[in-house]
Order: sequence, then structure tokens, then C-alpha cells
Amino acid sequence: MNANGCCHNLSAVDTSGAGRGVLLASVRAAGQEVKYSVHELDAGQYQVVYHPKLAVPHRIDLKYNGLHTAGNINFHHGH
Repeated sequence: MNANGCCHNLSAVDTSGAGRGVLLASVRAAGQEVKYSVHELDAGQYQVVYHPKLAVPHRIDLKYNGLHTAGNINFHHGH
């Protein structure tokens, strides 16, 4: 955490095994939407960046080609 109590969270998403498509994300904490951005790093490799303001669990919902992700996408969470 930085001096303001916020940290920078990076989550890597690998969709390469799911074929071509579009990744959409939603990040929420304590019932509120959290600002985020999605960056395509390489073919099928994405990074979701968000900035928590609360020290509570955050929920990241991912959709690939309009479908909620199930087991075809690898998700790695980091700080």
C-alpha cells in the first residue's frame, strides 16, 4: 500500500486457449464499482489494472466473447 492507503493491483488473464475474442471486465468492492483498465499485452494475453480504495475483498468478473468465464481462462492475481 502507498501513503494514501491505495495499492496498484495487476491481474494477468490468459485467453490463448479459448480462441480469438474480446475480454470484458468488471471490478467491484463493497457494492461499488472500482475503476479499472484492460490492456492487451499479446495475442490472448491481457492485464486488468485496478486501484482499490478500500481494504476489502474485490470481485473481478470477466466475460470473454460475451460469456462469463468458466475454466478456459487462466487468471493470475498480483500486487
